[in-house]
Amino acid sequence: MELVPLPSAPAIAIGVFNLEGRIIPAFDLRRRFGLPERELAVTDQFIVARTRGLTVAIVVDDSHGLVPCDPERLTNADSILPGLPLVRGVLRHGDALILVHDLGDFLSLEDTRQLDVALQGVWHP
Repeated sequence: MELVPLPSAPAIAIGVFNLEGRIIPAFDLRRRFGLPERELAVTDQFIVARTRGLTVAIVVDDSHGLVPCDPERLTNADSILPGLPLVRGVLRHGDALILVHDLGDFLSLEDTRQLDVALQGVWHP
């Protein structure tokens, strides 16, 4: 897959790619959370999801499948990890804690505006 840079997109965007004839913007969570960046690797994976009427891809180092989330088992993030605005909740799965993010909050209104402007110059089928 070829990832094409999108220069005027929000800083968290790493580019766009064509998925079955649709242009999908790809984002790096490391940038969103202020973590050290690293080069994309051949083994990286993308999770494709829909938010605010927009289909996006998020690059991940690795994935281990889907975990069903019973809303009753979700703990409010502020009670465990206060001060993390992009984390909606925490889910215990065996010995692990899974941080649950709300994609609706992932892109700010300004990010969405910048992305719309950046995508105007990209071919759409």
